[in-house]
Amino acid sequence: MGPLTDQIARHRKPVLLRRSGRIFEIRERPMIEPIEFAPVGDVPVSETERELQKLNVFEFGPEVLR
Repeated sequence: MGPLTDQIARHRKPVLLRRSGRIFEIRERPMIEPIEFAPVGDVPVSETERELQKLNVFEFGPEVLR
């Protein structure tokens, strides 16, 4: 695979391979930088969002779990 990838890097063109009646394309793909996310708790949460979170929590008592 090394010489094949070197050829792709040199010529900047994909290589097509035929095998068992199928065609495969090998091409260079740019590296994607990871997206940085803020750590949990770093972004302030509004009071409205906190109230919505409280409403979305279901508490089951023993009568429901029987």
